[in-house]
Amino acid sequence: DATVTGGNLIIGTSGKGIDFSATAGTGTSELFDDYEEGTFTPAVTGNTGTATTFSLSGKYTKVGRAVTVQAIAGPTNGTFIADTSTRITGLPFTVLSSTNCACPAVNQSTGGAIQTGVFNGANTTIQPMAFTAALGNNICFTGTYFT
Repeated sequence: DATVTGGNLIIGTSGKGIDFSATAGTGTSELFDDYEEGTFTPAVTGNTGTATTFSLSGKYTKVGRAVTVQAIAGPTNGTFIADTSTRITGLPFTVLSSTNCACPAVNQSTGGAIQTGVFNGANTTIQPMAFTAALGNNICFTGTYFT
């Protein structure tokens, strides 16, 4: 047993962490070696509307290989119209290559309609599905993916 009465417990070597191998399990790794919180700045590509600038901000939490992101993307001028080439880029970590998973999003220009986006495997992008946002409205999204 170890007791820390003040300060932080610091793992001083990369790749080291808390080893849970003494518990029953069939996973390939039982080492918890990463926790991180931060911000990221997404970008919008493939906009077919008239918007040329966007207001973008995002936050993330990474626990082990799971990354949860929350972000807002919206036009600061003109309109934002998505099509099949539209991507929100700049996720803080690369999505696991064997995964394309969906995340819900809210399009505030359609009264809060819930739509989806897809985290693209082996990339740092989300592909929105059928978004149309008018001037001054934001697209808010949150989702979890694996690295």
